Formats: sequence, structure tokens, C-alpha cells
Amino acid sequence: MVPLRDPPYALVKHTVGSHVRRRFISGLLVVVPLGITYLVLRFLFETIDGVLAPAVRAVYGRAIPGVGLLVTLLLVLLVGWIATGVAGGRIIRIWEGWLVRIPLIRIVYGAAKQLLEAVSRQDGPSFKQVGLVEYPRKGIYTFCLLANRLPIARTDHREERVTAFIPSTPTPFTGFVIVVRPEEIIPLSLSIEDAIKLLVSGGIVVPPMGLEQVGDDA
Repeated sequence: MVPLRDPPYALVKHTVGSHVRRRFISGLLVVVPLGITYLVLRFLFETIDGVLAPAVRAVYGRAIPGVGLLVTLLLVLLVGWIATGVAGGRIIRIWEGWLVRIPLIRIVYGAAKQLLEAVSRQDGPSFKQVGLVEYPRKGIYTFCLLANRLPIARTDHREERVTAFIPSTPTPFTGFVIVVRPEEIIPLSLSIEDAIKLLVSGGIVVPPMGLEQVGDDA
């Protein structure tokens, strides 16, 4: 019995469909990241520009896009210049001392300042290393960012613990903190930046050489 073959038009349809699908996916890989980047930059622009938008409208009688952003950046630069001076630094410390006396503002302002200092300063408190922790149950490992050591004083002895931040996916800037024994952490050679990329991509963007365990330097 002679085997049946697909008619020529079916082969052409399959070839064209595969070609179009590959080109469409390739286009998505370019357009979607650009679109997300545009939306994020637009959100930041509109948010910062909108801070002084009422003042710009009151002065010029209409909204002028970009002026609020420019003035805000200049004000930040001016505050930074003042804060680095001796007299200005003293004024900033007095102002911060007044702020931390207000219960709700003390929590928000203090946490925001420490976070920014951890990101912007190389010699200040920051995440030390990327690691894996067996969580939420045995056999399942979760990425964590090692923050610091946290000794716990018992009645007759002290126990070493480490604080680890477990980021969320795909928004690694949110998450929760756990306190575990140092030996329960598997330290990795993965950089903080590469870990963030892995988390944001939902596990798609992984290191070419995989994950490598290193010595515990937390």
C-alpha cells in the first residue's frame, strides 16, 4: 500500500506558518522589552515631573512638560550640595532629628534612607551575597540575598544566625526577611545583578555556566 503524502499546499502552509511564527516571536523579544522600558521611564518622568507641576502651572499659567522634572532634579542637586557642607550637614542632621521623633514618619523615612544608602554606598550596609535556602519546605530551594549576621543571645550561650531577604518574582524589590542558621544557606558566586535578572525574568535568564557554590563569606 502506497503511503499517503501531504498535499503540496499543506507543506507550504506549514512552512509559511513556522516562518511567520519565528519572526513574530523574534519581534516580541525586541518590542516587549522596549515597551516595558518605555512604560517604566514614562512613569518615572510623569511622577517626578508631576511633583512641581502645580507650581509650574501657577507661574506660567499652563503645564509645561519637563519643567517640573528639571526643577526637581536641580532641587535635589542643591540639597545634596548643601548637605555636603559643614553648616548644611548640621542643618540636615537637625532636620532629620526632628523627623525621627514623629512615629509614622520615623518608620518610613528611616527605612527609605537606609535602603537608598545600601544601594548607593559601597562601604555601607548592603546585601553581601546571593544564596539558596531550603524554603518553604525540604527539597525546594529559594534564592535569597544575605544581609547581615544576627547573633541571638540565649540564657547560657549565643547562637549565630544570618538575616536573608527573599525577593518576590517578578518584582524583587518586594519580599520578606527570614532569620536562619548560617549552615542552612548555600552561598553562590552569582552576583546581585544577575540574581535580580533571573528573578525578574521568572527564571528564564540564567547564568550560562549555571550556579556555583562558594565559601560562606556572609
